[in-house]
Amino acid sequence: MAEEPTLSEIMRRLEELTLEVKSIPLRIDETYVRRDVYSSDHVRFEQAMEHIMVRIEKMESRAEWTVRTVGGLVITAIVSAVLVFTNTPLG
Repeated sequence: MAEEPTLSEIMRRLEELTLEVKSIPLRIDETYVRRDVYSSDHVRFEQAMEHIMVRIEKMESRAEWTVRTVGGLVITAIVSAVLVFTNTPLG
């Protein structure tokens, strides 16, 4: 037959369980994030991403404008050079 646990064994096991129960909130705080903290962080993350997207769109627009301007100047310079070197009158 199985031996009955002694009173000291029961007390030791109760102490272990008490320590485990007391450590649950600490483990939860370390493992999980509260909903209000998550919501706050999520809102800040979304704002940061929106700001980054606006800046990227501005940079893309500026780059597109630069390419068009430089391209137009290059084409103008080539046409002007061809007209000058071929000595073709414009009128």
